[in-house]
Amino acid sequence: MRLLEQYSTSSVAVGSLGKATEFDDLRALAMSKISPRELGSLVVLIVEDEFFLRCNLADCLRDAGWVVMEAATADDAMAMCKAGMAVHVLITDIQLNASATGWDVAEAFRASSSDTAVIYTSARSGDRTRSVPDSLHFAKPYQTTDVLKACRQLVASQGSPQ
Repeated sequence: MRLLEQYSTSSVAVGSLGKATEFDDLRALAMSKISPRELGSLVVLIVEDEFFLRCNLADCLRDAGWVVMEAATADDAMAMCKAGMAVHVLITDIQLNASATGWDVAEAFRASSSDTAVIYTSARSGDRTRSVPDSLHFAKPYQTTDVLKACRQLVASQGSPQ
């Protein structure tokens, strides 16, 4: 796994297999004190255990100029949060194949940085009482362009440049 290829590409993936080299590269980036602004784009983290959904959304956001981080499990996302990874927008599935849920991931990122925008996705309409304040919800299946539009609106409402 490469470390953002000298910060010029727009993605870092952490697989559910948890290979040490993948996490070490991600941790190196997180600990390097490089701000999202220095990467030249807005940063989004997609937490989705369904590979094709995650890749499809990641491609849409990359094409729009975002730096995209990917996590296949809540545990991988929580490791990013604990490592100090700064993100503008967190997009997380609620039901993940891990010991934690998307609710837990969003709560951890908001505790770490109160200005992280949060978008939840789910195939079930379920109870939204655990949603962090000012978050959005998208029912699966969704249009990736609608999620992109929501990301832009959330960042604009926080005053970050697009």
